[in-house]
Amino acid sequence: MSRWLAGLASLVAAGALLVLGFDTLLIRGQQRRITALEAEVTALRTEPVLPSMRPDPSRGGVPDAARDERRRAFDQALAERIESVMAEQEHKREEGRVERMQLLVAEQIDEWAHAHQLDPRTLEQTQAVVANRAELSRVVRQDVRDGAVTMAEARDELDDAHEAMNLELRKLLGDSRFQSLEEDVLSRLRPQGPPPP
Repeated sequence: MSRWLAGLASLVAAGALLVLGFDTLLIRGQQRRITALEAEVTALRTEPVLPSMRPDPSRGGVPDAARDERRRAFDQALAERIESVMAEQEHKREEGRVERMQLLVAEQIDEWAHAHQLDPRTLEQTQAVVANRAELSRVVRQDVRDGAVTMAEARDELDDAHEAMNLELRKLLGDSRFQSLEEDVLSRLRPQGPPPP
């Protein structure tokens, strides 16, 4: 019986050593992985972000000047892309704003025309004259933003367009109705101040 217990004890001891050895192997393996990961993180922190900017071992690495030039080119391309996206978003916002303004103008003129019992043909012509003037105003204001015309040139062009519109509307509506349209609708819809930069 004691021999059996002794054998059992030696088996337990051997199993414990085996488990201990296995645990030691696991710990060493994990330590090696941790060390490798730490080395990889260190390398990533010191290397350029883009793969094309990493040093080429076959050439002994990329000289600092060449790496700096690539970084500058990348920064410039990124800045241009950001500017392009922002300009596109601004264009979409402007289109939305213009569309909302056109709807507002059309609704206001419709209400005014109903109150003054304007016939459908005259209403349609009035809407067309006002819409043309609004579109010209939008184009001129965009030209100012783009630097194609000066503020003074834009004011002159818009003043001329405003006078031409007024003349057409007077012919369509007569002096009394035109005056009413100007006071009730057009003067409230006219943009105030210079075009935004």
